[in-house]
Amino acid sequence: MDVSSDFLCFKGRSGDNFVIPSLIQFLSLLNKSGSLTFSLSEDATAYMYMYEGNLTHTELNKLGGIDVVAHMFCWGYGKGHFEFKSDYTGDKLLYKSLGKLVPQQILMRVMQRTDECPMKENIQTYFKDINAKVSLNLENVTDSDREDPIKKKMIKRLEEIDTVVLSTLLSDMYASEMDSCKAFNDLISRGIVSNAENWDKPLPPKCLLDVLNIISKYTDQSIALKFLADKKESLELTSDKDVTIRKLNKAKILAVEDFTKLLPQAKTRWQEMSTNIATYINSLNV
Repeated sequence: MDVSSDFLCFKGRSGDNFVIPSLIQFLSLLNKSGSLTFSLSEDATAYMYMYEGNLTHTELNKLGGIDVVAHMFCWGYGKGHFEFKSDYTGDKLLYKSLGKLVPQQILMRVMQRTDECPMKENIQTYFKDINAKVSLNLENVTDSDREDPIKKKMIKRLEEIDTVVLSTLLSDMYASEMDSCKAFNDLISRGIVSNAENWDKPLPPKCLLDVLNIISKYTDQSIALKFLADKKESLELTSDKDVTIRKLNKAKILAVEDFTKLLPQAKTRWQEMSTNIATYINSLNV
């Protein structure tokens, strides 16, 4: 079968994030039409469509438009698999430049947005990889969180599934990446979500003592030690078992439950204790 002279197909793997603008500009200069895909995983795969050198449509779960390119660049989709095929067919009425901008203008806007993003640095301090697993600290969720139109959807997804990858929360909740990032950043800052990648890695025994010291500040040392002795078996904190973030999180939950039952009128005190423990645990997970 004859192949059209303008047919082009290539694929590869890159460790350089700048392969994204390089390929877009290369295809633009050649006035190529087709589909360009960047993939880090099954959950993190972006699709871009070009017609005669212009970006016409982008898809990444619920994201579209410039949001897709910005999300890709922010999270290093160029450091993964890419593929281009000259297979863009359909109604020519749809072949309009994305945002009425040429690729170079789109890339300039994306670079500016990425550099000026107020949430990027904080989110990437806790989650360096878009495929990182996110877990919910349910005890820190408030009624106002559940009423927030964006946060409540993230919280519900995390309640339904034990661990959810970050790409799902940032690209498959709402069409606006900035709204999703803003809500997620707030959940991080308040200890409502955590990076679950390192939850079962061994920690120094000192980390358990640090958590007990935080509990002691809200009770006293003898009560904190008794709490640990009572919960040692359920927390699997025997001499032959490692201390882990998962166990520290469980200890935090049990401490709040026990002390709230013991002294319910001091509920605010126990919530503050929980927040401080969560902040400490998050620092271990960075």
